[in-house]
Amino acid sequence: MAYLSKEELSQLSERTRKAMEKAAKELEFMEAARLRGVTKITIASSSSVYGVNEKVPFSESDPIFAPISPYAASKLACEALGHVYHHVYGMDVAMLRFFTVYGPRQRPDLAIHKFTKNIIAGKPVTMFGDGSTSRDYTYVDDTVQGIIGAIRYDKTDFENTRGIRSSRGRRSSKFGRRVWRRAR
Repeated sequence: MAYLSKEELSQLSERTRKAMEKAAKELEFMEAARLRGVTKITIASSSSVYGVNEKVPFSESDPIFAPISPYAASKLACEALGHVYHHVYGMDVAMLRFFTVYGPRQRPDLAIHKFTKNIIAGKPVTMFGDGSTSRDYTYVDDTVQGIIGAIRYDKTDFENTRGIRSSRGRRSSKFGRRVWRRAR
């Protein structure tokens, strides 16, 4: 079996390196929890695990074996590890798939932040593609409520995967227009 040499490892893309580190940290987290007798964990996953799934809206029961980025593959690996820790060690595991979370203190590289920043500055909003792509946008407060609900859930023998989203796919062009109208 061939492994990457140190030189080859140093040539991995930053995205691939971060994805590998993310999965390794998740395994470390689960193992630390197990060794300390923790019986319930909540894992932050991502809608990215759906990959090239053409069915919209997505469902938690959709197949998730076609990730299209190192990030998505790392999240899929974390979900698989959660499944293992539930079945092998009896840990209660909630895996939450977040869908385009937006709100205060959002990452500046995401579309909604860029839209609102440009609107406030009186600049045009740059749309990529024809604006027909559809996404679930979830306000950060709703995401927090979903996390709190998962933490408080106290059923026994619990393993669950849930999407934290609006369940109302919005076209990017429509969402951009709504943001623009509200900003004026």
